[in-house]
Amino acid sequence: MGYSLLAKQMAFRLNAIVLVKVIGFLGRIPLYRILGAEGVGLYQIAYSFYGLIFTAVTGGFPTALALTTSRNRDLGRRMFKVLLYFSLLLGGSLGFFIFLSAPHLANALGNPDLVFAVRCISPAVCVVPLLFVMRGYLQGLEYYRSIAASELVEQAARIAVLLVLTALWSQYGMPAAVGGAVLGAFSGASCALLLLCAVFIYRSNHFTTNFTRKVNVSTNDHPVRITRKDLMLFLGTALAISATRIIVPLSDFLDSLIIPFRLQFSGLTYDEAVSVFGEITGMAATIVYLPTVFTAVLSYTISTKAAADWKDQNKERFVKRSQMAMEMTWLWGIGTAMFLFFYAEPLSLILFDHAGAARGIRYLALIPFFVGNRELTTTLLWCVNLKRVPLNGLLLGVIISLFAGFFLTAIPGFGYAGAAIGVVVLEITAACWNFIALKKQFPSIIQSSAIVAETLVLILVFMLLYWLGRTIDIDFLPKTLHMLGTMALSLIGIVLYIARNKRIKSFV
Repeated sequence: MGYSLLAKQMAFRLNAIVLVKVIGFLGRIPLYRILGAEGVGLYQIAYSFYGLIFTAVTGGFPTALALTTSRNRDLGRRMFKVLLYFSLLLGGSLGFFIFLSAPHLANALGNPDLVFAVRCISPAVCVVPLLFVMRGYLQGLEYYRSIAASELVEQAARIAVLLVLTALWSQYGMPAAVGGAVLGAFSGASCALLLLCAVFIYRSNHFTTNFTRKVNVSTNDHPVRITRKDLMLFLGTALAISATRIIVPLSDFLDSLIIPFRLQFSGLTYDEAVSVFGEITGMAATIVYLPTVFTAVLSYTISTKAAADWKDQNKERFVKRSQMAMEMTWLWGIGTAMFLFFYAEPLSLILFDHAGAARGIRYLALIPFFVGNRELTTTLLWCVNLKRVPLNGLLLGVIISLFAGFFLTAIPGFGYAGAAIGVVVLEITAACWNFIALKKQFPSIIQSSAIVAETLVLILVFMLLYWLGRTIDIDFLPKTLHMLGTMALSLIGIVLYIARNKRIKSFV
């Protein structure tokens, strides 16, 4: 019964993760319509700064707290109290510093108009660390439903406040509108924090009495103290996790500084450079990363099964699962890449009412393919205890991406493509690095001939559906509705083709 309950909790949280991503995607569409390409660029710059600060402050402490609590709940409870005070002090001090230093930080970000947006970041820096410490503690207690509920509340409140404030404050100028969009992070985190506080109050007796009675019985009910060894183990775990998690936010932040700056060397004005940055990293990236929700769910689902196979030394079953998962990821990535490339213009117009994003969508069309393979291979490498391999590949990808972004975006007439290449090359490098490492360990983990054959047939099926959609013209339907129907036909064709595969059916 306990395993059944845990499975239900994990499934609930998995569904919540997908729902959170969908809510975020749907919320960005009207936001980008309000802000436009330049406003989106400014929002991305401000939010990349927030992402870096947020990751630096929270880091790996919530996960380390979850691991500590799962091993020793009484020790976890004491660590939780210490971290609450620490997060409150650190978040409050840093938020106050950001608010006072906003003019200097905005200049460092490349635009004095971002002063108000930077100040809107400061309250979120105060609240978010507390929220994630609470989630870490609840994760250690296996309260997955409470965590999932808080994530849904946070995203819903963030999007609602973000859209309302952006729409209302847009009449006061772009800086105010961007500030309203950034302020959504504080609103969402505050609502989620209030929800978790209610959970803690409701379960307070359970936390304080039941848990402490069940653990450390050998101590004769004496309270567990945090020893130097416990503290060093906790800090070592937290810092190791922080070092891994800060890579991507740091890369995004550096891109927000490098790309607009170097685009100006290619002959663009600052406003044009920010617009290009907004089209690529905001509008186009929002579209191309959406299909990766499926591969993220697939990676999450296979992780426990593959880890169990490896633990039981069932290498044959591990390889078979991996083959099916990689084939599914491969076909989904190729299919969605074609979909994005051929339908880039209608996607850009229908979702953002901005044709300029179509070029960015085409340049980034292969993102679902490489991101999906990177995520899956990372999961498989973690299952076989090769945990440093994905980290090394990601670091190499970030370095190459930064160099590509720095040099290519400054080439006159090539700046737009150079900025897009800088984004794609990170995923290509990391995915290839993981794949090579996995192929060395398991030479038969991917069946090249089968995948190539399936890919060629998938391409033919998609091109046929695309041709039919372009050829058949229904006069009484509006152009937008006809295009939506055509895109739906192609997407359904991709899904049905993948689902009809007998080997994938047996895997599912």
